[in-house]
Amino acid sequence: MGTTRRFVFALCALAWCSLSVAARPAIRDAINEPGEDWQATFGPELQRGNAKAEFALRDAKGHELEVAELRDLQLHRKAGTWWEIAEARFVGSSVRCDGLASLGLDAGSYELELDLGVYGKIQHAFDLKPGEQLKGELKTEVWRRIICLKFVDAKGNALQWLPHVPTYDVVRPANNFSKREVPPRILRDPPSNSSGRGGAGGFAYRRARGGGSKIRTPRYDTDDGRWHVRVFAGASGKLFCPLSDELLGKAELLFEEDFTQAHWDEHPVELAPTEAYAEGTENRKSLNAKDPGSRSLITRAVNPPAPNLDYAEESTIAEGCWRAVIKLDASVEVNANSRALDGDSSVTGSSVSRLQRDGNTFWFDLPDRCRAEFVWQSPVVLFSLGSSHTFVRSGRVTIVEHKFDLMPIEIAWPCETAKALTVCVNAWCDRAQNTFPVRRWAKDKPLTLYLERAFLRQPTARSLSLALQHGTANRILSTVLYGAVTLDEGTLKSVLDGKATVEATWSGLIWRSVNAKGEPLPWVEASLIPSGDVESAIHARRAWMGVRKARLAENAAYTPDFDAEQDDVNTVLKDSSAIDWVDRKGAWYNTHARALAAGAGYNAFSDALKEGERYTLFLWSNSRDELRPDKRIDFVATEGVTDLGVIVLPSYR
Repeated sequence: MGTTRRFVFALCALAWCSLSVAARPAIRDAINEPGEDWQATFGPELQRGNAKAEFALRDAKGHELEVAELRDLQLHRKAGTWWEIAEARFVGSSVRCDGLASLGLDAGSYELELDLGVYGKIQHAFDLKPGEQLKGELKTEVWRRIICLKFVDAKGNALQWLPHVPTYDVVRPANNFSKREVPPRILRDPPSNSSGRGGAGGFAYRRARGGGSKIRTPRYDTDDGRWHVRVFAGASGKLFCPLSDELLGKAELLFEEDFTQAHWDEHPVELAPTEAYAEGTENRKSLNAKDPGSRSLITRAVNPPAPNLDYAEESTIAEGCWRAVIKLDASVEVNANSRALDGDSSVTGSSVSRLQRDGNTFWFDLPDRCRAEFVWQSPVVLFSLGSSHTFVRSGRVTIVEHKFDLMPIEIAWPCETAKALTVCVNAWCDRAQNTFPVRRWAKDKPLTLYLERAFLRQPTARSLSLALQHGTANRILSTVLYGAVTLDEGTLKSVLDGKATVEATWSGLIWRSVNAKGEPLPWVEASLIPSGDVESAIHARRAWMGVRKARLAENAAYTPDFDAEQDDVNTVLKDSSAIDWVDRKGAWYNTHARALAAGAGYNAFSDALKEGERYTLFLWSNSRDELRPDKRIDFVATEGVTDLGVIVLPSYR
């Protein structure tokens, strides 16, 4: 039976290969026949859209939301039946949808999901036209409200103090965003390709403990019997106040509701103060004399500005601690660590969470028997002979000033499409890679690296390796192109004199995929094949389609299985070069040279192409069948980066 079936497959495949050009399916023009060399175009479709949307967030009464309550958000753009993630962020009590690096969004249909903590969730759909600057307002059903409890005795006399403070707790909805699926991958991994497994690491530290005397007889002054509390009306909450049977004839006070009713503007609470309460009125020290009854809530701003911090103010330093301060003359990112003088790092461990900043001044407090270490990094690239400073206490406030002798090096953009993509840079020298966060470049600014003058004088500074990377606000998604900068004696002298703009050597292939309307197509996949291997690839593809056609004829319910079909394909193929191609590449296309979407329709190969050689590119967008790509492009590789510009493909359905 197996021999008979293989014979049938062989006959079907040979029959398929013997079909005349006129009898082949409609896809023959895109796949089976070479076309003219591709002529790149760089029209407006190459650029990111410059549309933006901003929505003011207001509660049910039209007031700003408390910024501290804003949790998370997601923005998606509709692409066929799927949704592509887009960039948005909270800005105060607003949400701004303005794309990567704030350069704008492409036109299309969007859905915004907001997790606003106690205010609840909002899901908002909107459309953007090219270049539109949309403004709007989104309101919640919950609102921030200042309620008042009026504590009185049986005669209506106001109680002037309480033994405890009323507290409010509210239920915050779970953070559950809608699940949005992306299309499954089409192209397979190379043969014997295994992905490594990463591990998780971390650190632990012992929290410093402060001491203090326990106040046993607290007194909290009311505002002539009133106590003001901030609540979120419309949300299920609890208002609790411990009292005292001995002082007020009642152990506690508890309200569970949504606090929407009018009587909460001043809700009376009648208690029965005892003689012990009257005696304590004069004998107990007030803990809130400057703000009795929390009446400041009535006039306090919803989002008060952060207090001005003074690192030199010793009164803000806890007893038994000292403050390490470092002043820098450049805008850099700083981390800090502390270590016991005996070298036992477990005493305080990482202190990053307690690091404070005012401009380019950083500081944090640590116990007396610890030393401090500040580690800094550039928002672009900062190569330095030393990138940290360690020092020990020389007073309650120990200050160190560090100056950078930085030299800027401007580098030309490698091509128009990379400039439109808007990437960030990672750089390394002599295999010492800078893995610190990097600044995103805007398309209207040069690529600028900052290096220290002392570093540039070192022999290792003569060659810098670069990587242009695409990502989101939170993570790098892919490396787009690789490049290198070589500093000869003349260029190095110009750089040290502050006059040089240098050329980098870049390599790779890049383009942007759009539909007929010029809208970007995410998730496009592509396979690159040297033109000399195309005949073998096409031969293998025809055999595969013949095998599949035979199986479908034998079993109409057959589900295509690429791996299971490969043995039959190798049996059918008579061309040794085609058999070798399938064995090495793992499919009829090249699984070793695949380009996956870098986002917003941009695609790239970071591997170098041989200048002057012909290549064929197969592309998949709407097609989800690896045997039937949507388009074939033939081109000749240029020096450095081959920029194919805009490629129009079928839209997703």
